Amino acid sequence: MYAIGQKFEGVYPTEAAQWCNDNCAMMVPIDGGFEIQPAPAPTAEQQYTILRAARDLRLAATDKYLLGDYPISEGDLALIKTYRGTLRALPEQPGAPWDGGGEATPWPNAPDILQMERSCA
Repeated sequence: MYAIGQKFEGVYPTEAAQWCNDNCAMMVPIDGGFEIQPAPAPTAEQQYTILRAARDLRLAATDKYLLGDYPISEGDLALIKTYRGTLRALPEQPGAPWDGGGEATPWPNAPDILQMERSCA
């Protein structure tokens, strides 16, 4: 087992590096060895970048519905367009970037048409 503050002389085991990746930690060179230290929290700019990337994935998942030959009802198309607009506006909402697109981000509810397609995949 590994822990924050643990030191290694010379090189460190690859398992320690994996532990760092899994536990938001990093190896820092010190006095000819390494020490496990907590990874710095992302800056607000980095959180905005992560939030926008997560948002862009959700937008991309709806692109096909906007194609002129995609079979979709007018009602569902209106829901998709509203959903996309809400996603696009998310980074400008009060409180953004929250946790950079994680659990604390108030993602809009996806229209039912997206839920139905996901359950069939």
